Amino acid sequence: MAQDIAQVCYVCKSPELAISIKSVGPLCAGCFIGVVERRVKKDVRLDHPFKKGERILAIDDSSTKSRVMLSLLDRCLGGLPIKLEIKKEDIVSITSKDIEGFSKVLLPLSADDQAEGFLSWLLGDDREDGHKDSQIQIIPFLACLLEEEIEAYAKAKCIKSSSKDPSPLRKDLLQFESRYPGLIHGLLKGANGFKDASQRR
Repeated sequence: MAQDIAQVCYVCKSPELAISIKSVGPLCAGCFIGVVERRVKKDVRLDHPFKKGERILAIDDSSTKSRVMLSLLDRCLGGLPIKLEIKKEDIVSITSKDIEGFSKVLLPLSADDQAEGFLSWLLGDDREDGHKDSQIQIIPFLACLLEEEIEAYAKAKCIKSSSKDPSPLRKDLLQFESRYPGLIHGLLKGANGFKDASQRR
């Protein structure tokens, strides 16, 4: 299980059973939902601000992450004067034609996904980003959240959950994260720093 059960929420001190994840501590369902939504709102506001009239595409691959992303989009972007469209498509099947005409494309990718991708690259994976030269901003919308946080949010919001077997590299990554909490976010900071340095060259 991604989450254990604790007895007291450390925010509101509710005696209700709480979700306990090392990255956030024991929280009742309501406080946990609030923590996740505030974190995503902050991430969007600081790193991916939306402008009035922007045409945004959200990719729905029918995964738990895409369902959580759509729920968070409604909570975090509801009321903003943007043009949001949702396309049912597997991420790996997206073509340049699919995203043509959009200013931003939102993908249901977590911190774990991003960290695994960076490690794959470091280990010599030669996969190319088919949209790296595009002027369209590709945004991993859930990159500020760990997989276990996404799973816990889905459970707290009664969002249908589905899972698939992790890759061998993901299994190793999760083992190291359990041993050294914060490792995945640390990898992402390193990846982002490397990306920024590369763009300045």
